[in-house]
Amino acid sequence: MRKLMNCEPEIVFRHFETVCSIPHGSGNEKALSDFVMEMAKAKGLYAVQDKLHNVIVKIPASKGYEDADAVIIQGHLDMVCEQNKSTNHDFATQPLDVFIDGDWIKARGTTLGADNGIAVAYCMAMIELADDVGFKHPALELVLTTQEETGLDGAAFISAEELNAKKMINVDTDIEGFILTGCAGGLKATIHLPVEYEQIPQGCVAYKLDVKGLLGGHSGLEIDKKRANANRLLARILNEIYDGVMVRLCAVSGGLKDNAIPREAEAIFMMNKNYVEICIDRINTFGIQLKSEFIKCDPDIEIIAKPITNTPQAAFSDSAAKKVINTLLVLPNGPLAMSAEFEGIVETSNNVGVVRTEENEVVIQCAVRSSVDSRMQFAAKQIFALADLIGASVVKTAEYPAWEFQPESHLREILAQAYMGMYGKEAQQGVVHAGIECGLFAQKIAGLDMVSIGPDMFGIHTPDEKLSISSTRRTWEYLLKVLERLK
Repeated sequence: MRKLMNCEPEIVFRHFETVCSIPHGSGNEKALSDFVMEMAKAKGLYAVQDKLHNVIVKIPASKGYEDADAVIIQGHLDMVCEQNKSTNHDFATQPLDVFIDGDWIKARGTTLGADNGIAVAYCMAMIELADDVGFKHPALELVLTTQEETGLDGAAFISAEELNAKKMINVDTDIEGFILTGCAGGLKATIHLPVEYEQIPQGCVAYKLDVKGLLGGHSGLEIDKKRANANRLLARILNEIYDGVMVRLCAVSGGLKDNAIPREAEAIFMMNKNYVEICIDRINTFGIQLKSEFIKCDPDIEIIAKPITNTPQAAFSDSAAKKVINTLLVLPNGPLAMSAEFEGIVETSNNVGVVRTEENEVVIQCAVRSSVDSRMQFAAKQIFALADLIGASVVKTAEYPAWEFQPESHLREILAQAYMGMYGKEAQQGVVHAGIECGLFAQKIAGLDMVSIGPDMFGIHTPDEKLSISSTRRTWEYLLKVLERLK
């Protein structure tokens, strides 16, 4: 039985529920991509799919719109796969467990993938309506990309040879009534810090330190909210208690995605049994200080140290432990510069998103963002400089350009007029610190006139993600009205 069958518009939520039923995490989009291709072919529409499973579907102009300029409707197929530690969900094989909570659609214990599954659902609805005489629109080029959440790889790879449009509506914004006109660029910097191991002295007991309960969030949209970073908190606690004689660090881990502010982190360490009481007292005392520090912006932080029976066979050397802790302490994290052009908007940031211990190294993944390329490169060079000082290496990947604000935009005017006509008030316009694919399409298609819109959703990139039902309906109606006006 369908769980969203009473949500309107039925055509959109039926397709959204289908999207949620098909696993489509980044790198695992083939099944959803194939489904969209089969839908398009069943309607007799021209559709192509490349080797990264990007999909382009073309819908001919409706009657009376044959001379209008074509328009790209664009979104991405993949989602961020995050879940609570208490949730046992296999994103590679299992459908999302969606449910309705008032005006909101959520998924139990996991991300919902409304970012950007709702764009996919809108496009699927348009495919279904392709031969409906009531659907009034210019020629449409539906473009659904892959691996957006891991570096915009699909958009970077896709060929523009199949695209004729000079206008594009991206549907990857999470605030209804907000016309997005620019965004940050970004890159991923991955530090590989070698670690040496030593035997653990006699008389030690094993403990696990957990940092959890944080709000987390999107590393672009929520980076200015002053929320705690679990990896940074873990380092601060370890720095408070670390002593090469009393405490021996064995492993650290935290975060799941570089583009999500980490909500949980943990460390495994050994303690001399004669110092357990002292060490636990330090953790509890400092934990109270940290919770007080973030009481307004991250009120549910939990810091717990418990003994474990699975005793590690070795610990980091004293030198390696200090390098790991100090690196996490001094790595740039959070907003690094505010925009001089747009008040209240972060210009440059870094998110220390993922930490994991591998066989002979600790890996730290950072997501750097900026609307100014030179500032983004400088932030990356800071990470490279730190790595050089500690004998680590850095790999820079997934680099993508900013989408620069354009003072003149006919498409933006049409959207603003349509919004005023429908709601009797002005739509908000502006830029965001998050990164979307428009900058890459601007590089591929000269003179492309672009905007980005979307319905209300909150908590994206976290298991608290939720999508507004009523806002999804209004945004769908707004999108249809805009297409009707592009004659």
